[in-house]
Formats: sequence, structure tokens, C-alpha cells
Amino acid sequence: MAQLLSAIAQRKCYTHILAPATSFGKNLLPRAAALLDTSPLNDVSRIVDRHTFVRLRASGFGRWNRPIYAGDALATVSMTDSKEGVPICLTVSATNPNLPH
Repeated sequence: MAQLLSAIAQRKCYTHILAPATSFGKNLLPRAAALLDTSPLNDVSRIVDRHTFVRLRASGFGRWNRPIYAGDALATVSMTDSKEGVPICLTVSATNPNLPH
């Protein structure tokens, strides 16, 4: 499945690949990201712009805005390791009430 997803992403020149932040999405997306030679970003709760996202957990690369300490504090992070022509891979939290409708 990851091979198929990465092949489609490369052929269609997608800029982003999104998956639900479920067990399925968190298992599939890292494998697809590895095939695309990029890092995945998990538990996104809000998209700020093309390279900036709000995350639910503290870890990873770049600059993001995400709650830490049981959601009482936020940290800001940006996706800086994306290569030209390689999509940004992220899982999106479906239960976050702050996502736009």
C-alpha cells in the first residue's frame, strides 16, 4: 500500500499527502514517506500555511505549534526538510475541534 501511495504521489506531483491520525494512517504514512525520502509529520491539528502546521505532540523536525504538557503549552514548528518535488506527508487528527470545517 505504501509503495502504491508513494508511486501515485510521485507521478501526480502532489505537494502534500494527508492521512487520518489513526493506527492505519500512522502505520502507512511513515512507510510512504520513507519511500519518498522525506519525514512524516503526525497528529496535525491545524494547517497554518503550506509549510507550517499545528501539531498535537512535541517531536520531529522544523518549526510547529503544538500542545505539550498534557495540552497546557504550545510549541511552534515549520517543515524545513521538504525537498523540491517531494510531498509533505502528514497525519491529521480527526477529533480536534479547532480544525476548519
